[in-house]
Amino acid sequence: MLLRAAVTATACAAALLLPGTTAATAAPVPTGVALTPTTASASASVHGKGNGNGNSHRSPYDHAERRATRPVTDQGGSKPCKSPKCKAELEARLFPYTYVYDKGALRVRTALDKTTVDQLYYASKQVKAHFHRVVGTDAPLAGDTNATLNVVLYASRADYVAYQTLLYGLSTANGGMYIEDGATFYTYQRRVPEDSSLTLEELFRHEYAHYLNGRFAVPGTFGSGPWYSGDRTTAMDEGTAEFFDGATRDDGIRVRRSLVQGVIDDTATGGPRMTVDQLLHATYEGDGFRFYDYAGTFFEFLWWERPSELRSMYGFLRAGDVTGFDAWRNRLGADPAVQHAYDAFLDAQIAIVEQLYVPATTFQPTGTLTHGTADQVRAALATASGTAPQCTDTGDTGSNRRFVCGGSLTTAVSGTADGDAVFGAFTAAVDRTLIESALTSGTNFADMNCWFGPIAATGTTATAAYSCEGPLRG
Repeated sequence: MLLRAAVTATACAAALLLPGTTAATAAPVPTGVALTPTTASASASVHGKGNGNGNSHRSPYDHAERRATRPVTDQGGSKPCKSPKCKAELEARLFPYTYVYDKGALRVRTALDKTTVDQLYYASKQVKAHFHRVVGTDAPLAGDTNATLNVVLYASRADYVAYQTLLYGLSTANGGMYIEDGATFYTYQRRVPEDSSLTLEELFRHEYAHYLNGRFAVPGTFGSGPWYSGDRTTAMDEGTAEFFDGATRDDGIRVRRSLVQGVIDDTATGGPRMTVDQLLHATYEGDGFRFYDYAGTFFEFLWWERPSELRSMYGFLRAGDVTGFDAWRNRLGADPAVQHAYDAFLDAQIAIVEQLYVPATTFQPTGTLTHGTADQVRAALATASGTAPQCTDTGDTGSNRRFVCGGSLTTAVSGTADGDAVFGAFTAAVDRTLIESALTSGTNFADMNCWFGPIAATGTTATAAYSCEGPLRG
């Protein structure tokens, strides 16, 4: 996303005030601070924010800017807090807690309570499981080094605007920022609709999908190399992030209300929708935020009606096949049958827009769970599913204890010629045999997510290795 922001510095004060404090209660300015908190000026603007029809339900604060590397200064020229002592003291005030999950694979620094952050963590598990189902593997790309996602989560937009530039030299005219070099995501708790039309969970899910795309699907670093030349993967990157945002534990990847409402708003004055060809070749510069809703709903359409196309796309990406990916985009964009089916899909979603999904993940407190060991989980899952899983404790401690189970599942299919039917049948079998059947065998399974690898279909059966992950009593 291309964002333009003007940032100005206020006059120096005797104390560095966190929002909500006064000069009498604030701590002294940390050593080395030469600037007071910055604020986004009224001239902050977003390049390409509008759309061709003069409507936009999007704002810059609905999206996190994505960059490959960290700039030295923000666009307004304000210098960040460079003194290590200055930075450490201010960060300690703003982010007093560090929550660590999955033995360090996710680290969240924040002032927010653990229950709020746990909700994001459980949401990420739903996104990750469906991502691996679609891609067909949970193996990172060769050479990827971003094994840990770092999240810097401000307690409010006011804190974000006041201190993000001072600490890190980054713009604040956005809903957050993901820096792929170092895998760090900066964002803030928000009020809806005052700060954003999207909840923190929706934004987090979107950016987590970006992280997954970078680690498991798109070779190279964001913004460099052939995959980012000429906005080649712009629609894929933002569209799949919007698509996976709707992932659930046991109900597929649901169509989100905000995406369909965006299409409704875009055409409210009678203008045309974006075509499949336009959305697959969208650019940040030319289309702004407009294509997000179309690309997101298009990948939803593929998921529900043509999943083989979605999986083919990821095959080209992981293989580094730029030519194949371009041909895939051009073929779908030129196919009138695809256009007709996508339009019909949109019409059906618009008719039920108020019933569509708004992510709000819930989870069982780990202290109340039935099973406290991986072996107990294994026995319960084996009995419920009729499979022979192997389960291990991940080694996390306290309330973050987890299990991982793996095994093989075979299910009946009507035939092997139709890849869409095979994928659909196997997806349903995993949900039915593993997720749904285990619900009565312990409360741990209410928060278990499962995915599978490549499907081997022969005759009237399909087989694949599966993995399931969930919480242990802690």
